[in-house]
Amino acid sequence: MKKVLFLMVAAVAMMFTACSKGGSAKDTVDAAMKALVAQDYKAYAGYAYVDESLNKEAVDNAITLAANAAEKLYKENPVTKYEILGEEAQGEDKAVVEVKITQKDGKETTQKMNMVKNKAGEWKIGENKDNNATTEPAAEETTEEKTDSAAAEAPAEKAE
Repeated sequence: MKKVLFLMVAAVAMMFTACSKGGSAKDTVDAAMKALVAQDYKAYAGYAYVDESLNKEAVDNAITLAANAAEKLYKENPVTKYEILGEEAQGEDKAVVEVKITQKDGKETTQKMNMVKNKAGEWKIGENKDNNATTEPAAEETTEEKTDSAAAEAPAEKAE
């Protein structure tokens, strides 16, 4: 289930887009994350990458879909803060922005967002091909799972 949620987060993150010209890739991610913290999922989805060749109805449907996915994912455990860890330019029209996201329950996730410029020169959060995100509490959960399985094995060892 956690993998499904992570994939949903990654999919929504891949669809962000910037609405302002002239800013940096980092500025675009900052604006998208501010909307997410404010729980303004419609504004958050307004940063969604949408194929420039689509008609207006298809664009509106894609943004609505992204807003619904973000709301479903974050409604019960909203993002409370974020920190942009860095930006790495990869030519004039590509960059990678790394962001640390903290949710209400304390879960912290680090994501690398692949940024691209569209034909109008606006930065958009593009497809994340490598899915390099790490979730710090997941490591703790793995540790807890090992502890639970060790505890489950311990009575068997004592019984021998």
